[in-house]
Amino acid sequence: MLCYNCLKPTFKIFCSTCEKDFKQLECKRRILDDGLEVISFYKYSKIKNLLSHKHYISGYFILNKLASYSYKRFRFKNELAYAIGLDDDIKEGYSHTAILLKNMKANNIIPCYNVIKAKNRVIYKGKSLAFRKKNKRNFELLKNIDKPVILVDDIITTGETLKQAHAVLKKAKINVLFAVVLADAKV
Repeated sequence: MLCYNCLKPTFKIFCSTCEKDFKQLECKRRILDDGLEVISFYKYSKIKNLLSHKHYISGYFILNKLASYSYKRFRFKNELAYAIGLDDDIKEGYSHTAILLKNMKANNIIPCYNVIKAKNRVIYKGKSLAFRKKNKRNFELLKNIDKPVILVDDIITTGETLKQAHAVLKKAKINVLFAVVLADAKV
């Protein structure tokens, strides 16, 4: 087997050198224009090739490993909160957002699945901010939430998806503490 990152021979998902490198998080904070704070763990350029696996079965193993290095280690010292993923639908045999949610589980963070879904299945990959604003995802809330939430996604580019989800939750009077993503394409 080869390391998914550097292609060196290994018996694991990543070789020991890459594993050590991925365990060194590059946490960044970004505040969106609607006030939502977004915490990212990696520079997009560092994991771009790995994220391209998310629609294949190899992505299940890669995302689970990256999430164990980042999301699983993420802790905050506030009250009990739900972690909710954006569109945690099963695609290609698994949900990449659900993998991230699973790794958020802690004493005061409860993963909550199938909470918010996009009615518009438009694909934003490679699209401009103008396109994203014109073609909103039209999120709908599927469950009643009685605790503050942490939004979870894999990547942030323009922030439009997170802002749209945030707006729906605010309208429902749900306190969104912040969002976490694996990578921020802006930093």
